[in-house]
Amino acid sequence: MRLIGMLDSPYVRRVAISLQLLDLRFERASISVLRQFDAFAAINPVVKSPTLVADDGEVLMESSLILDCAEALAAGRESLMPAGPRERKHALRLIDRVTSALTWHFIQQMSVASLVPPPRFPALQALGAQAETLPAFRAAPHGDPTYRDAPH
Repeated sequence: MRLIGMLDSPYVRRVAISLQLLDLRFERASISVLRQFDAFAAINPVVKSPTLVADDGEVLMESSLILDCAEALAAGRESLMPAGPRERKHALRLIDRVTSALTWHFIQQMSVASLVPPPRFPALQALGAQAETLPAFRAAPHGDPTYRDAPH
């Protein structure tokens, strides 16, 4: 399968990290919706990032739907989501925190970083710094056009 999009998008990065955690092999095509509009439109006429092209050619273009598909593809392996309601709620809270870390890092890399200075948000800064040390995050660094396999 192919993940289409730039790792400077927190949504593309979230999918890349999750696919790694599910131990699903994928290829990433670093195509920009802005700078390479025609190339992206040839894959997905809606030009929405992230886009996943499954091995059978089916195209998905919403990160939550892509992750749901990935969970199904990883069936039989350890799921990212526990089945029990209490455990699932806790896992969703953790996902919310990792998504916050991705968004924090994204904002800090953009020209709007001065609007949310790190000293005013120490908890987000610490969360982001902690997340960026994880192997799956390091394998899909923000803004990097290449994807590197995370060590298992």
